[in-house]
Amino acid sequence: MSTALAHRARTTFAHDALALSPVHGPRNMHLGVEVVDTGVAGDAPTFIVVLPWAFKGVIFTPDDRFPTSLALGGRRLSVFRHELPDLGPFRTVELVENVMPLASTRHARKVACLIGPSFRNAVARARQELFAA
Repeated sequence: MSTALAHRARTTFAHDALALSPVHGPRNMHLGVEVVDTGVAGDAPTFIVVLPWAFKGVIFTPDDRFPTSLALGGRRLSVFRHELPDLGPFRTVELVENVMPLASTRHARKVACLIGPSFRNAVARARQELFAA
Protein backbone atom coordinates (compact mmCIF):
# COMPACT_ATOMS: atom_id res chain seq x y z
CA MET A 1 0.00 0.00 0.00
CA SER A 2 1.25 3.44 -0.79
CA THR A 3 2.26 5.39 2.28
CA ALA A 4 0.89 8.52 0.60
CA LEU A 5 -2.57 6.91 0.37
CA ALA A 6 -2.42 5.76 4.00
CA HIS A 7 -1.40 9.26 5.11
CA ARG A 8 -4.19 10.91 3.07
CA ALA A 9 -6.71 8.47 4.53
CA ARG A 10 -5.55 9.09 8.11
CA THR A 11 -5.75 12.85 7.59
CA THR A 12 -9.12 12.75 5.81
CA PHE A 13 -10.86 10.41 8.24
CA ALA A 14 -9.45 12.21 11.29
CA HIS A 15 -11.10 15.40 10.00
CA ASP A 16 -14.22 13.89 8.45
CA ALA A 17 -15.04 10.54 10.06
CA LEU A 18 -18.73 11.14 9.38
CA ALA A 19 -17.96 10.63 5.67
CA LEU A 20 -17.67 6.93 6.50
CA SER A 21 -21.06 6.71 8.20
CA PRO A 22 -23.17 9.81 8.71
CA VAL A 23 -25.68 7.84 10.77
CA HIS A 24 -24.20 5.95 13.67
CA GLY A 25 -25.00 4.38 17.00
CA PRO A 26 -23.77 5.17 20.49
CA ARG A 27 -20.20 6.39 20.87
CA ASN A 28 -17.49 4.75 22.95
CA MET A 29 -15.78 7.78 24.46
CA HIS A 30 -12.57 5.75 24.96
CA LEU A 31 -12.02 5.52 21.20
CA GLY A 32 -10.78 8.04 18.71
CA VAL A 33 -10.52 7.84 14.93
CA GLU A 34 -7.58 5.73 13.80
CA VAL A 35 -6.47 4.05 10.59
CA VAL A 36 -4.95 0.65 11.41
CA ASP A 37 -4.01 -2.60 9.74
CA THR A 38 -3.12 -1.30 6.30
CA GLY A 39 -2.44 -3.88 3.63
CA VAL A 40 -3.14 -4.95 0.07
CA ALA A 41 -5.74 -7.54 -0.95
CA GLY A 42 -4.65 -8.65 -4.41
CA ASP A 43 -4.64 -5.33 -6.24
CA ALA A 44 -6.75 -3.39 -3.70
CA PRO A 45 -5.21 -1.35 -0.86
CA THR A 46 -7.22 -1.87 2.33
CA PHE A 47 -7.26 -0.76 5.92
CA ILE A 48 -9.50 -0.65 8.94
CA VAL A 49 -10.72 2.61 10.42
CA VAL A 50 -11.51 2.53 14.13
CA LEU A 51 -14.30 4.98 14.93
CA PRO A 52 -15.97 5.72 18.27
CA TRP A 53 -19.11 3.96 16.95
CA ALA A 54 -17.82 1.16 14.64
CA PHE A 55 -14.94 -0.41 12.73
CA LYS A 56 -15.04 0.21 9.00
CA GLY A 57 -13.10 -1.76 6.43
CA VAL A 58 -11.95 0.56 3.64
CA ILE A 59 -11.15 -0.68 0.13
CA PHE A 60 -9.46 1.18 -2.73
CA THR A 61 -9.66 -0.55 -6.09
CA PRO A 62 -7.54 0.52 -9.06
CA ASP A 63 -10.49 0.28 -11.45
CA ASP A 64 -13.39 1.32 -9.18
CA ARG A 65 -15.04 -2.11 -9.60
CA PHE A 66 -16.25 -4.10 -6.61
CA PRO A 67 -19.27 -6.27 -5.75
CA THR A 68 -22.07 -4.85 -3.59
CA SER A 69 -21.32 -7.34 -0.81
CA LEU A 70 -18.60 -9.66 0.45
CA ALA A 71 -18.49 -12.79 2.60
CA LEU A 72 -16.68 -12.52 5.93
CA GLY A 73 -16.94 -14.77 8.95
CA GLY A 74 -19.95 -16.65 7.60
CA ARG A 75 -21.86 -13.42 7.03
CA ARG A 76 -22.64 -11.45 3.89
CA LEU A 77 -21.70 -7.79 4.46
CA SER A 78 -22.89 -4.87 2.36
CA VAL A 79 -20.28 -2.80 0.57
CA PHE A 80 -20.90 0.93 0.17
CA ARG A 81 -19.31 3.27 -2.37
CA HIS A 82 -18.01 6.70 -1.29
CA GLU A 83 -15.96 9.42 -2.88
CA LEU A 84 -14.03 12.21 -1.21
CA PRO A 85 -11.95 14.90 -2.93
CA ASP A 86 -8.67 13.93 -1.23
CA LEU A 87 -9.14 10.18 -1.67
CA GLY A 88 -11.22 9.62 -4.78
CA PRO A 89 -13.60 6.64 -4.92
CA PHE A 90 -13.44 3.93 -2.26
CA ARG A 91 -15.65 1.31 -0.64
CA THR A 92 -16.51 0.63 3.01
CA VAL A 93 -17.75 -2.39 4.92
CA GLU A 94 -19.06 -2.26 8.49
CA LEU A 95 -16.88 -4.84 10.26
CA VAL A 96 -17.83 -4.24 13.90
CA GLU A 97 -21.05 -2.46 14.77
CA ASN A 98 -20.83 -2.46 18.56
CA VAL A 99 -17.57 -1.05 19.91
CA MET A 100 -18.98 -0.25 23.35
CA PRO A 101 -17.26 -3.24 25.04
CA LEU A 102 -13.78 -2.03 24.00
CA ALA A 103 -11.92 -0.55 26.94
CA SER A 104 -9.36 1.61 25.13
CA THR A 105 -7.88 2.69 21.82
CA ARG A 106 -5.10 0.15 22.37
CA HIS A 107 -7.67 -2.63 22.76
CA ALA A 108 -9.46 -1.43 19.60
CA ARG A 109 -6.18 -1.48 17.64
CA LYS A 110 -5.54 -5.08 18.71
CA VAL A 111 -9.02 -6.17 17.66
CA ALA A 112 -8.67 -4.37 14.31
CA CYS A 113 -5.33 -6.10 13.69
CA LEU A 114 -6.96 -9.48 14.40
CA ILE A 115 -9.78 -8.76 11.94
CA GLY A 116 -7.44 -7.36 9.26
CA PRO A 117 -6.18 -10.59 7.65
CA SER A 118 -9.71 -12.03 7.34
CA PHE A 119 -10.94 -8.74 5.86
CA ARG A 120 -8.12 -8.66 3.29
CA ASN A 121 -8.83 -12.29 2.33
CA ALA A 122 -12.54 -11.49 1.88
CA VAL A 123 -11.68 -8.48 -0.31
CA ALA A 124 -9.30 -10.55 -2.44
CA ARG A 125 -11.95 -13.29 -2.87
CA ALA A 126 -14.60 -10.71 -3.81
CA ARG A 127 -12.30 -9.19 -6.45
CA GLN A 128 -11.46 -12.65 -7.84
CA GLU A 129 -15.16 -13.59 -8.02
CA LEU A 130 -15.92 -10.32 -9.81
CA PHE A 131 -13.40 -11.00 -12.55
CA ALA A 132 -14.26 -14.70 -12.80
CA ALA A 133 -17.90 -13.90 -13.58
